[in-house]
Amino acid sequence: MSYRKTKIPVVGSKEGYNDAAVIYKSFHKELASYDKWLFQRFLPRNISGKSVLDIGAGDSRLYRFFQDKGVRYVAMDIAEKLLKRSPARVEKVVADIEQPWPFADGEFHIALSFFVLLHLSDLRLFFTEAYRVLADGGVLIILQNYQRRSYEFEMPGKKYKIEDWSHSHDEIMKSWEKAFFTGEYIPLVEKDTAIGMLYCFTK
Repeated sequence: MSYRKTKIPVVGSKEGYNDAAVIYKSFHKELASYDKWLFQRFLPRNISGKSVLDIGAGDSRLYRFFQDKGVRYVAMDIAEKLLKRSPARVEKVVADIEQPWPFADGEFHIALSFFVLLHLSDLRLFFTEAYRVLADGGVLIILQNYQRRSYEFEMPGKKYKIEDWSHSHDEIMKSWEKAFFTGEYIPLVEKDTAIGMLYCFTK
């Protein structure tokens, strides 16, 4: 008797997150456990009238922190099926983050990007575009999680991984410095183990 180990297919972000759209909400609690909403300390004290860009927004799970603040909230994601699950009041833009972004220079005051960098092969365009679309004094808040292996998505009749890349802290630091940001960061630790990093970059 022999056993054949099945190789799990790897798909792109668009296909993978569109397929996961129906179960994505079940991940909200786990995703929130990384920073426990610590990112709020980096937000300006008064955000009323500001424009917020959620980069790689998914189903706009972060919108809950802005919905009653009098802001314009724009969610950008490549997975249109997942993005459609965002609240009705969210402005939705389907776009590939690894291509030039469809926004004007200085259009936003706050940009958020959680669990996104691992899906980018090259960070240069990301930071260049983020710098471009932010107004002077605008902030870019990033949550970068550490993972030893690619996450396996499993649904009835289908199991797959989404293509990802590993980016070190030093690589991220060099990328934002080249884009002319200034920044600070907070290590995310659980039971004495580093599980990620929370960054705040200012234009």
